[in-house]
Amino acid sequence: MNLNARLVLTKTEEAVPKLSQSTFARVLLIGVLCGAAFYPTVVGLVTEWWTNPFYSHGFLIPILSGYMLWQERSRLVACAKQPSRTGLGLFMIGLVLLVAGALGEEEFIERLSIPITLFGLVYFLGGPQTAITCLFPAAYLLLMIPLPFFFSRFLKSILRPLDAKLAASWASYLGVIVYQEGDFIHLPNITLEVADGCTGFMSLLALSALGAFYVYRLPGKKKLILWVSVVPIAVVANVIRILVIVLVVYYSGEWFLDSWFHHIQGTSNFLFGLLLLVLLDRAVGMRPGTKAEPL
Repeated sequence: MNLNARLVLTKTEEAVPKLSQSTFARVLLIGVLCGAAFYPTVVGLVTEWWTNPFYSHGFLIPILSGYMLWQERSRLVACAKQPSRTGLGLFMIGLVLLVAGALGEEEFIERLSIPITLFGLVYFLGGPQTAITCLFPAAYLLLMIPLPFFFSRFLKSILRPLDAKLAASWASYLGVIVYQEGDFIHLPNITLEVADGCTGFMSLLALSALGAFYVYRLPGKKKLILWVSVVPIAVVANVIRILVIVLVVYYSGEWFLDSWFHHIQGTSNFLFGLLLLVLLDRAVGMRPGTKAEPL
């Protein structure tokens, strides 16, 4: 029995690949060089997370991506390590984007090079199996990159009249005398404007990022349903917030516009949207004859 146990232990230890000192030294050297190359890009990215409230959730993205990798650590150890030239090509593409973005002062392209270069490096050193295991955590890093200004402005231009139209329609259904014109909601006592800060754009970005992390470990069909529902949920949460403001202002007066509820709109949108996502998750997971567990 002892001999068999030793044989099993020996086979198990041999099955786990060990990182040689030379390989570790090469990986460390590449990591230091990449860190030096991307240092200005990372500093600019962190600065925008700190100064731009729309992207303050960016601080969480690398942490959550690292947590995903930690959850996959057993699979990563078991993956066959077969260095790939395809990964080297992706790594070089990432470096080209870094240089092109820096020289052309295109911050989005420069920042886009970070996840591409990291994924290419993993693909190059670890091979296809390792790359597949790291694909989602690497792609998740894309959500930490602020959108280009023209694209975010385009999204806001769509959300403003959409939110105003839905909120006015629901308010009218509830008996409010209201007229909607573009971004404006006209009430008998005041006219409200759905400005950029009222579009729920910030909660949409944050909910998309944390929603992706939430559904990451769910089954395939359920994951797809929840992921597709993230954007509609964010829009509905913001419309409900605007509707509440319209109702209170209509029946109570303008004082509500200076209340704490109006000033924490981004946080309230995000929390309400996250609650709706969790409730949808529970609803999708229920089967006939089963009982829902208490939250």
